[in-house]
Amino acid sequence: MEDKKEELSESVLIRMNSFIGQTLQGCFRRYYDDHDDFDYDDNLDQELDGDTFLIFSNSEAIGFYADTEAFSLKVGFNVQLENTESVEVSKNLFWKNKIGNSLVDVQLLHSKHRPNPYGIKFILSDGPSFEIVYISESDYTDDAVIIKGGLYKV
Repeated sequence: MEDKKEELSESVLIRMNSFIGQTLQGCFRRYYDDHDDFDYDDNLDQELDGDTFLIFSNSEAIGFYADTEAFSLKVGFNVQLENTESVEVSKNLFWKNKIGNSLVDVQLLHSKHRPNPYGIKFILSDGPSFEIVYISESDYTDDAVIIKGGLYKV
């Protein structure tokens, strides 16, 4: 059963810190719009709006969702992926050098223009870091949950 979705906060960061040392095993996304007619590459795929689910070596899936009222993210622990209508993106070029690496650190992302953290940064043992962030419609086409950073290696 999925835990309730929690606002991105210091208490979520403390819980996320318990995943340090775990290996990132996979990533799934649930896109908010139909992108079947959109021609995109593996890197741009991460910039499409949608919930993001990370799976770690302890078999736990963590979900990241838009919190439009707080201009932030909500986080769900113990997500049951079969209930998410998500697609696996673990094998695309963006994730290729991230999957299989251990989590070294997790950081909340803050802006002087927002009272709440707007995202979370993951630092891995070997490979670039990446961020899951909430982007407001003033910064993006619409409100969105996207993944940023970490150019992929071919």
